[in-house]
Amino acid sequence: MSPAPRNKGPSGLQAPLLEKALAHHRSGRLSSAEAAYAKILRATPRHPVALYSLGVLYLQKGQAAKAVRTLGDALEQVPDCAECHNNHGTALDRLGRLAEAEAAYRRAIALDPDMESALFNLGRVLERQARPLEAVGYYQAAIEADPRHADAFNSLGLLLKSLNRLPAAREALETACDLSPGSAGFRANLGNLLRRMGEPDLAIGQFAQALDLAPGSRAALLGLATTLEQASRLPEARQTAERVLSAFDGDPNALLIVAQCDLREQGPDAARRRLAGIDPDRLSDESRRAFHFLEGQILDRSGDADAAFAAFRTANRLAAGSVSGLYDKDAYRRGLADRRRIFSPERLRGFAASPSAGEAPAPVFLVGFPRSGTTLLEQVLDSHPMIQTIGETEATATLKGPGTRDAAAAAAWLDSLTEDGVRDLRKAYRAAAASLVERRPGTLLLDKLPLNMVDAGYIWRAFPDARFLFALRHPCDVCLSCFMQDFRVNDAMASFFTVEDAARLYVEAMDLWRHYRRHLPLRVREVRYEDTVRDLEAQARAVLGFLGLPWDDRVLSYADHAKRKAVLTPSYSQVTEGIHDRARGRWTRYADHMAAAQRLLDPDIDILGYG
Repeated sequence: MSPAPRNKGPSGLQAPLLEKALAHHRSGRLSSAEAAYAKILRATPRHPVALYSLGVLYLQKGQAAKAVRTLGDALEQVPDCAECHNNHGTALDRLGRLAEAEAAYRRAIALDPDMESALFNLGRVLERQARPLEAVGYYQAAIEADPRHADAFNSLGLLLKSLNRLPAAREALETACDLSPGSAGFRANLGNLLRRMGEPDLAIGQFAQALDLAPGSRAALLGLATTLEQASRLPEARQTAERVLSAFDGDPNALLIVAQCDLREQGPDAARRRLAGIDPDRLSDESRRAFHFLEGQILDRSGDADAAFAAFRTANRLAAGSVSGLYDKDAYRRGLADRRRIFSPERLRGFAASPSAGEAPAPVFLVGFPRSGTTLLEQVLDSHPMIQTIGETEATATLKGPGTRDAAAAAAWLDSLTEDGVRDLRKAYRAAAASLVERRPGTLLLDKLPLNMVDAGYIWRAFPDARFLFALRHPCDVCLSCFMQDFRVNDAMASFFTVEDAARLYVEAMDLWRHYRRHLPLRVREVRYEDTVRDLEAQARAVLGFLGLPWDDRVLSYADHAKRKAVLTPSYSQVTEGIHDRARGRWTRYADHMAAAQRLLDPDIDILGYG
């Protein structure tokens, strides 16, 4: 933000008074500079350099309204000054006049397409107007104009994180840290991303570096406390959150972390008392949503179903608002209908099985509708020394070919697959899996992603000898539980903001799964959540028998195992508790709120034997 624009305008730049004013300005003597500019403007009211420089000075002093007027006057004299339009946009931005700020930044860019500050500023104002995909493009343009623009890399990384483009977000945030190694804020942002990506140890390392740089960094302390809580290191999480409370006078975000620890360590009464001391209006948007989800969990555990449902409804309303326009639940459901057409009975009958003879054993796919007990079963099996799991990843995307967004293209691609093509699919999948977990010889790979159930056709085409573990739970409990979770949103999870939408997706996904079962020789073992929590050992023995693996007592200590690794799903706090059955039949306490969803689910309830 230079006191004088590069295209300086016509009059008197070398005049002694203007030179003196600019010297005061550059040296930070703002009062002296302001007095000198005022003197120039009394003599020459339309002096463009004095007007521009005074507008910049007002911005520096936080006087945005004065800056808007003064820079507007300057632009009447020099309408082609790109820097003036850029700073005018900044002043408008600070006043919350975002549409006008956007227009000013666009004018600056039209005049100087490589002005990295205007490109970056436009990205920020687009992001604030909930236009993230456009904002990504302008952050990338700012980086292209200035490859060392650390702030642009940081903002790009945070935005990509919000869009669930996590590997790209990581690359951007790591670059920001490399370009600005002294920024504690950038380190904290990278730590929060690594936590979300399921790398708590790396996240904790980033927070430690941030705290070395800025020992009192609130962002780093909060990120560290959140990571420790999710890693089930509850005493350390509580201690770190209390550091924030001490330094920042009862910070509500830290109180929220302590309340989460209270719920897990002391029960709902203690957590409820803690939550009563939090004003949700003082929380960040993300923390306000977490507040209401936690409030719902506490009320549910306390037996107050009506109040709990209201809390979850508020949380989901906030969650839906935070991603408005980004995700399309109807597009996901249309994709299920497309799969029925792609994997028609005629096409399925034409597939020739291509078993992976001579290759490593086919992976096991743990699927089922979300909240059917897949995380519990995954952690039980991951405790077995002869099983390695990859959870909640998109490794199976390698099996879908290039045209799955278009039903006709996907069908044509499937029809064109040769035996060599199928082997290439298997190689690509195994390479993707190997990038996620370092394989131990002699172990069985278990791929857990619940909604892979809808891609069983693609999976079977590549791995006809694969085994499927299919998690089942009462459909009403499943849909209610989806509504009660703070999911990372995508097109599928956008159906979980109401129990009715969750029920609609459940019906369509289960219908597609039954279609696959009718027309493909899938090797499936169903595992009911209710049976697992009733008799874990019996179910674990049956599953291991299906997988051809010997019994190992360690599977019964899965909760201790889960505490030592990252659990990325909303179930992370439940699976570290050990077996409990308080969620079995929970929906009956919410029957009044579930009436519409239950009517949609009644056919599935009967088919699955829950009637």
